[in-house]
Amino acid sequence: MIITDEAKELLMKMMGSNRNNCLKPKLQKSGCGSSIYLSMGKVQEGDHPISVNGISVLMDSETQARSEKVTLTTENGRLKIQDDSEPCC
Repeated sequence: MIITDEAKELLMKMMGSNRNNCLKPKLQKSGCGSSIYLSMGKVQEGDHPISVNGISVLMDSETQARSEKVTLTTENGRLKIQDDSEPCC
């Protein structure tokens, strides 16, 4: 996963206003494969987040592998998920 500087700035504001300190990507599976969806949360004792451009990110190994071709960026002041994976449908 890549988080652009613009997305980092937006995420930091969003997490701060919601009193969260990490991004939690997860896989959503469908008939056409899987896609990434995002939520925010708090790092708990025993969690092992990774740092992506200074953002703490908690995800399982399957999500991490799937997110290798995902970039978080912004468009018109909103967070945008750019997924460069090959569609299966």
